[in-house]
Amino acid sequence: MAPQPAALGAAHAAGPAALAVCGAVPDALAGVEAVVGPARRRIAEVRAAYTDEQRDLLFDYFARAAPAFREAAEEIRAATHERKGR
Repeated sequence: MAPQPAALGAAHAAGPAALAVCGAVPDALAGVEAVVGPARRRIAEVRAAYTDEQRDLLFDYFARAAPAFREAAEEIRAATHERKGR
């Protein structure tokens, strides 16, 4: 049974919502692995060159840097739109 609108809470109150039916796809993981496997192996090779402490530092850096870069990109995008009169 699909969720009723009242059960959707704040997300539904914010505007129209689209519902999707999700289910397992047999053998989908094998297809995903075929696509991303080579990249995973290359990244594993790069990571293997670092000590545990260095990897911890790198993971911390990227965990902090990614949101900062997204915020900066949003600020640049907003400033660009303001200059163009949007």
